[in-house]
Amino acid sequence: MNRQIDYQLEEVRMAVEGALANPAILSKLSKFGYTQKVLQEGNALIKEVKRVRTWQAEGYGMQKSATQQLQAARQEAHAMYIRHLSLIRLDLDPQSEYWDVLQLKGVRKQTISGWLGQVTTFYDNIGRVQDILNKHNITPEEIAQAQAMLAAIAAFKVRQSQGKSEKQQATQQRKEAVRALQRWMRDFLYIARFALKDDKQQLEALGQVV
Repeated sequence: MNRQIDYQLEEVRMAVEGALANPAILSKLSKFGYTQKVLQEGNALIKEVKRVRTWQAEGYGMQKSATQQLQAARQEAHAMYIRHLSLIRLDLDPQSEYWDVLQLKGVRKQTISGWLGQVTTFYDNIGRVQDILNKHNITPEEIAQAQAMLAAIAAFKVRQSQGKSEKQQATQQRKEAVRALQRWMRDFLYIARFALKDDKQQLEALGQVV
């Protein structure tokens, strides 16, 4: 797809620059409405396609980078979480009300949203079992570190969603921009072939193979 778009961009560029650089060709085209101003519209369409392609690439890059950062941070945070979880499970009475408050029972959630909610709830309420924390030397600094990691993961998740959204918007706008470029070139070539029918070399100057 990108190679095809590159070809279309180059085709329009050659046609526009060829016409603007040749007064004889420009004179003939102007009689059919393709003045210098109208030809510059072709250049504007080229710039628009390039702009949305760059936007699309930036959105993809943002999503990819945020995903990688999120995965790395989640892996690190999960290791700490599982260690804390295991120690508290070891010493806390399963009949304790805190067993449910800390969401200790059952398997760990796998989706990023479910996991993030589960782990956040755990650290928001971990201070309720301070005696167990003291016993296993789980310090306030360590808990604060875990909470900071969760905040970073949430931020990466937001950035990941923003990148995905921008990529999707840019992809749609790229399709529209390419279609507009194709329509412009189709109409231009129809007129150019008629206006320059008596001089095929002038058509070749527009990048058209005769």
